[in-house]
Amino acid sequence: ASPQLTPQIDAATYELYLRGRHMIEQRIWDPESGARIIEEVINRAPGYAPGYVQLAAAHAARIYYGVAAAVDEWPTVRALAEKAVAIDPSIASAHFLLAEVAFHFEWDWERAARLFARALEVDAAHLGVDSNYGQLYLSALGRFDEAVALTNRALDLDPFNPATHLRAIIPLYLGRRFEEAIRECDRTIGLWPEY
Repeated sequence: ASPQLTPQIDAATYELYLRGRHMIEQRIWDPESGARIIEEVINRAPGYAPGYVQLAAAHAARIYYGVAAAVDEWPTVRALAEKAVAIDPSIASAHFLLAEVAFHFEWDWERAARLFARALEVDAAHLGVDSNYGQLYLSALGRFDEAVALTNRALDLDPFNPATHLRAIIPLYLGRRFEEAIRECDRTIGLWPEY
């Protein structure tokens, strides 16, 4: 990966960042809690690009979980991800979020493909990019074997993240690999019954 271009932040702010990120990534937050924590991180450290990425992810989650209208939230996701890229272009997650905007909101699948590729180029090991790229983009194109291979790679690298398991189920289901999808659902429920 590229050298870190974002400034160092103090320990208390970093702890806030980790707490907010965890709440957003694990989907165990009420609609505003994770976002409020990350907004505090940005207030304390306005040059810290990962804060903008996490706030963008919180806004995207609001869309996915039906808390807010896509037409209202996708422009915010785009603006926050663009801010993160402007601060630090080496953050794969920011490129991924821009790809999500292109894919879901702008319906520009060619641009989405370029942005997904850029995210993987910036950091080929980035789990969220791999698993979401597989789950969303490749599945939408009907390229289920590729989607499953990428999400399995993410599972191998991040086996204790319930969101990674959830993402692995979707291309199995959409690819009509129902027995495998059921096994992964059962495995995920067994590991995280409250998720």
